[in-house]
Amino acid sequence: AILATLSACGDSRAPFEAGSGQNLLARRPDALAWQAGELVPDEETLWGELGQFGWENHISEEDGRALVWTNRDKAYLDLPAGTSAERHVTLQLSAPSAEPKEVEVRLNSVKIATLTVGPEWQEERLHAPAAFWRVGENLLEFVCKLGVVDDGRRLGIGVARVHYDERREVRQDPSAGQL
Repeated sequence: AILATLSACGDSRAPFEAGSGQNLLARRPDALAWQAGELVPDEETLWGELGQFGWENHISEEDGRALVWTNRDKAYLDLPAGTSAERHVTLQLSAPSAEPKEVEVRLNSVKIATLTVGPEWQEERLHAPAAFWRVGENLLEFVCKLGVVDDGRRLGIGVARVHYDERREVRQDPSAGQL
């Protein structure tokens, strides 16, 4: 019985022959976008996999723009990047009330700006030097105090768009077995 149990645990497939290699590129990759370039919330996924902690779980609309409100003192977005190049991060922001909000924006824990955000939509273009970026995952952080709005929610700022570079995708060539 012990022999039958041990043989059931093993892999019954024959091993690959030396030098034959395993074609890891024969399947479709899990993700083809390796640099989003621009984030805009959508009704189904909000920020998608790039939205981290600190956001309301639904989209709001202000002046015809879809946005997501921060609901924590710190809110995060993931900005995947293919290179650690100098970039400008462009943000579309609004505050939920007439009282302006002071917002600190950080990239990978390094402050890139302190903004004053009012109730009117504003677009801010922030310089982010190459040294602030990592190849791969980059964390954009919004830090601001929350305020109570008319319906009792505690909100920080609304973000409608984040643009930081061109969208870049992995190209797949199945016939050549290459990405």
